[in-house]
Amino acid sequence: MNRDKIDLYFKAWKEYDVTLLREIFTNEANYIIENKNQTFEGIEEISRYWLRNKARQNNIKLEWKTNTDNDVSFRAQFWDSEECELQEIVGDIHFIFDANGRIDELREYYSKIVHV
Repeated sequence: MNRDKIDLYFKAWKEYDVTLLREIFTNEANYIIENKNQTFEGIEEISRYWLRNKARQNNIKLEWKTNTDNDVSFRAQFWDSEECELQEIVGDIHFIFDANGRIDELREYYSKIVHV
């Protein structure tokens, strides 16, 4: 069932665990942030993106609700050290899994709220 894989994805995000990230994504996966028109192609680009976020997203609070086996709503709050502001992002993620249950594509859309 994909819900277990989705929980692993959020565990990896919460802990910025690139090793776990590499286990749950295919090597050729695409990570698409639709509202930014940004695509990370392959596990190496995805890993670099996550490592950048690890350096800038401090004290993350993360919650998610699995809507279907492929769709999730999420909320994350963290201090963004690059922007020097408390951010909250609220969005949805759609996952596509390969035959082995690994993430082959992730499509994310979110809205950002800055707390002053």
